[in-house]
Amino acid sequence: MILRYLILFGGIVLMITGCNSLVSQNFGTHRLRTIDVAEADAQAIGETDFVEVAGAVIGKVAVGDGKADAWGKWGVSRPLLSPDQHKAWENGATVETSLIGWFKSEYSRCSDNLKCLPFTGKRAIGLIGPPVDPATLTGQYLGTRIKLKEPLVYLHLGEKPMAWHWNLLFFLGGICLAFIPEAIRHNRKAANKSKA
Repeated sequence: MILRYLILFGGIVLMITGCNSLVSQNFGTHRLRTIDVAEADAQAIGETDFVEVAGAVIGKVAVGDGKADAWGKWGVSRPLLSPDQHKAWENGATVETSLIGWFKSEYSRCSDNLKCLPFTGKRAIGLIGPPVDPATLTGQYLGTRIKLKEPLVYLHLGEKPMAWHWNLLFFLGGICLAFIPEAIRHNRKAANKSKA
């Protein structure tokens, strides 16, 4: 009895998750939204999940979290700057940003290593969300002439929402898991009643 309810509950959860993601991808927060770097802050980004910061320069300052994950990749973050900010930084000025791009890399030290660019190359595009240990990453910006302005926005570079066909599969799988066992049980019950 409990197993039956658990299966039914699991199917309903899968169905709702798949449906929600399908709707979000087409009409909501999972749709790619392009925001100009001059306007990009926590307020402008709001509830959006999938963002491209147009015109952003991925800064040369790269800091890492110092720990490799299970796949031997390090978390690396770089500031996202406007072209004017980047030029000012290169000329020795301190610049302020609330945008941090982060990604996983095979290289623990990423400073000017071009092999350490995120999958997006020079495009600042990805999912909004912090790294595992944001305090460690942001703490390393001291002394880099990058001043971080709260509230910070973390852009996981190169990440995108799950493809629509997987969400559809979750939705259909949830329907099957929730309703087919119940339909079979109902038919068996009706068959047993008719025999009696």
